[in-house]
Amino acid sequence: MNKLILLSSIVTFGSMGLVAQDGSVSTASAKASVTIVNPLKVANTRGMWFGEYIVDPALPTPKKLILEEYADGTPYTNFTGVQKWGNKSGLGEPHTARFTATGEMGYAFLVTTPRTITLTSGEGTGTLNLTVGVCDASSVTNPGGEHNWTISTFTQSPFGGSLDGTTGASQFYVGGELDLGSSSAPGLYRGTFSVDVQYN
Repeated sequence: MNKLILLSSIVTFGSMGLVAQDGSVSTASAKASVTIVNPLKVANTRGMWFGEYIVDPALPTPKKLILEEYADGTPYTNFTGVQKWGNKSGLGEPHTARFTATGEMGYAFLVTTPRTITLTSGEGTGTLNLTVGVCDASSVTNPGGEHNWTISTFTQSPFGGSLDGTTGASQFYVGGELDLGSSSAPGLYRGTFSVDVQYN
């Protein structure tokens, strides 16, 4: 009886040793890759020009100028409390500021602009406040020259766009609403603003 038990124990331990020596290694491989994207750049191709106006204290208030852009590239101006004075300075008809963003084809991007900027008279006689916004011209058409936009129509920062799928470029326009006050001093008022672009 004791011999049978001993033999059984030997067989059992022998089997355990065979399992331990029969281990295997499993191997898998993976690829490593990276995409280098064209940097996003922006260039200003045209400044913002509101035109020439007469600010008459006798005219109703508020005295404001609104400058926007239609989808076909035609500028649109709306003004209250002032009289348009033509093109005596030779600077041309009013137009929005125009920018061109370039980068990776088809990629989305964001434009950030200041909310307001200050225009200062070259004679140092006064300042004007300009509320800035991006004109989303892609969805706006010119309905027979009639338009009733207000500053609320402007897309405040940030504005989203996308680069052309073929050229990798996209144009966007920046306009605004200029507050002329009740009796602004005559003169040429100037100011500068910057826009930032980033991939979205």
